[in-house]
Amino acid sequence: MSRRSPNTALVSLLETAKQHHRTAASAVTEALRMAIINGVLPAGLPLRQDLMAADLGLSRMPIRESIRRLETEGLVDFTPHCGAVVATLRPDDIREIAQMRLSLECLALERSFAGPGHARFDEADALLVELDAADSLMARNALNRRFHGALYGINPNMRIYRHIDMLYDAYERFLVVEHSQLDRRTRSQQEHRSILQAARARDLATARAALTVHIEGAANELVDYLNERSKIA
Repeated sequence: MSRRSPNTALVSLLETAKQHHRTAASAVTEALRMAIINGVLPAGLPLRQDLMAADLGLSRMPIRESIRRLETEGLVDFTPHCGAVVATLRPDDIREIAQMRLSLECLALERSFAGPGHARFDEADALLVELDAADSLMARNALNRRFHGALYGINPNMRIYRHIDMLYDAYERFLVVEHSQLDRRTRSQQEHRSILQAARARDLATARAALTVHIEGAANELVDYLNERSKIA
């Protein structure tokens, strides 16, 4: 009986994650999250803790903790007989995350209008220029988060930032499909600039409308794509 080859891609992701996380559980969580988002661990794959522990040279405890964390993000499901499996891409999840994002980001946008100096418009504008030139999905996703944070004038110490960031984590897996299968990059940047222009003009109604188009438009296209793909399958 041949010996199973270790998942070298997952091992590489863990080594990268270790550079940014102090605990084993946090590093494993980041590595598994990126493996699921990038398709290294495909939808429906059972997550065998013993095999991953052997591959990563760790005990099962940090892996078990990481899987539980990823369940709260919607990246892992628990099923009868199989245990933990990589969650499938579900249109209902896209709609729910988009609705939650829209509610929180509209609130953040409104709060940025509460007084002068909250939003960081020049920083947001510079980030859009970087987004225009970014050539990798990872760079675009990171810059997109920073753009929205600057637009709303929020930072990692704020509770609303943490909740929005968690939703971005949950949605990032769908962004892989959006960037690889849907031609939205140019439109997304146009939408970003429309939101920023309205925010600079202190026009909350127009900024909210543009933000709604941005979030709901991408979600609706993804839902349509996944529904069509399921018909073919």
